[in-house]
Amino acid sequence: MRPFLALFLFILLAQVSYAATVHGAAYDSSYKLIKDVRFEINTTPAQSHISKNGLYFFFVPLGTYEIIAEKSYLGEIIYTSTKTVIVEKDGEFNIDLIMQRVSDTVIPAEESENPFLAALRDSYKELIVLIIIIIAVIFLIFHLRRRRKKADEHTSAMSVQKKEPAPVAAESISAAPENPSPEKKEEKKETSSDLNSILNIIDQEGGRTTQKAIRKEIPLSEAKISLMISELEEQGKIQKIKKGRGNIIIRKES
Repeated sequence: MRPFLALFLFILLAQVSYAATVHGAAYDSSYKLIKDVRFEINTTPAQSHISKNGLYFFFVPLGTYEIIAEKSYLGEIIYTSTKTVIVEKDGEFNIDLIMQRVSDTVIPAEESENPFLAALRDSYKELIVLIIIIIAVIFLIFHLRRRRKKADEHTSAMSVQKKEPAPVAAESISAAPENPSPEKKEEKKETSSDLNSILNIIDQEGGRTTQKAIRKEIPLSEAKISLMISELEEQGKIQKIKKGRGNIIIRKES
């Protein structure tokens, strides 16, 4: 009895020690993965399972086996494949199955996954994106040109205004120069008064002062003060001497 038990344990351990793993995937003739496939292998007992992703995995002892793969739709077999596998040693065996189409029935999932339709859909998306980009570029160019045109028109208008002299009334042109308008008389009177103010300031400073001091006493711009001093110098009433960044103003005896 003991020899038979030892032989049985030896055979059992031999099969376990030389067990192997068979795995792989199912593809169509275009090498595209097929999903929802039923795989079966004729081990003892037989093993089978339905793979959602098209991959299979079996744990088998040493021996020769037949792997059957089928994909069905509404009870009809659409794809099928049979592969004979000889397992002579332990380890992993990657056995992929190329399934043959045995029915012309179209599966809806295949229509949506058709490579031509997928490529056409991708091309359509790229065309839409390209059209949007072109429209955006055209709009941007149009907007920039419009802004540039407005800027050029504004610049031209400003140039014309600077070049064209102010319109002069016919009455002013025909008026005799010896009869100035009341505004000009008032302006001349005001200028004469400012000139006298400058002379008074110089006299108050003992006949000698600076242009900066005059500017502080008279609330006029530096440019106008400088013009009035130049006018007094032309009249021979003062003398202007340059010193550093300023001017010294000396009163001349009349």
